[in-house]
Amino acid sequence: MGKILFVDDEKSILNSLKRVFFGLSQYEPLFMDDPEDALECVREGGIHVVVSDIKMPQMSGIAVLDAVREIDPDIVRIALSGNAEMQDIIEAVNRGDIWRYIDKPWDRQKLLMTMKNALELFDKKKESKRLFLALEEKKSELEKINRNLESMVAMRTKLLEERTRIMNLIINDEPLETVFRAVAENLVFFGKARVVQINSPYLEATFIYPADAQVDQVVTEGEFNKAGFSVQGDCTVVSRLRKNRKNLGYLMLKDIDKKDISELYPIIETFANLVIIYLYQQKTLADLPRVLQQLDSIIESS
Repeated sequence: MGKILFVDDEKSILNSLKRVFFGLSQYEPLFMDDPEDALECVREGGIHVVVSDIKMPQMSGIAVLDAVREIDPDIVRIALSGNAEMQDIIEAVNRGDIWRYIDKPWDRQKLLMTMKNALELFDKKKESKRLFLALEEKKSELEKINRNLESMVAMRTKLLEERTRIMNLIINDEPLETVFRAVAENLVFFGKARVVQINSPYLEATFIYPADAQVDQVVTEGEFNKAGFSVQGDCTVVSRLRKNRKNLGYLMLKDIDKKDISELYPIIETFANLVIIYLYQQKTLADLPRVLQQLDSIIESS
């Protein structure tokens, strides 16, 4: 149902308009003889079309329609006039203040057709705005996806570079502690956490956690300090490294919720694979197939 507001200081004109729309359920006409009251009605919202007489003593119809445009530019604005105001109407049309004008006296069928077209224009304006906003939203989503992809590519590139460096450390038979620290210095987990400490069998003094420590276990700042380590905040165990049922150490992250750990599994697995490769390199060539398998795992995860 289209809501049309008619503004005219002559009550006889408004009464004639009421008769035109009597019994037409597709329209919801409103009739006002005071321009200020009409503008207040427009401010309240819900008006689709405003038809205003041009010549009124309180305020000119051009001023009324111009004010309507300021309130809501989507409202279709139509002038109701006699020939005497034609020059003013032409200027208003050129400025974009009004869409069309209706002559006095009007032809009933032409008046109704104009109202029908005006309501269709209003609907098209609203639909165009809705589609534009939807397009802007999609554009924003695509820009966000693009930024995320760029970030992921940068992170993936960094990880590949660091894996290459770490593999070179392994190939050059560097100590396990050196390999661990290379991982600790370079892995960044989605900006949510960082490696706090990597323990190794070569530095038993840093092996401060119980043998039965479990993944997801939180080690408090107090426990760190009690063991002689200065670490601010609690840490979460995300991976336990074992060889022959003996704990070699733990991969621990700081400032991370348990619910975030699942996102880190691929990187944690890669870290564990690097350690396995190192450990098997210390054994005989009979273990070469297993080493190659671990290498394949890392390559596939890249």
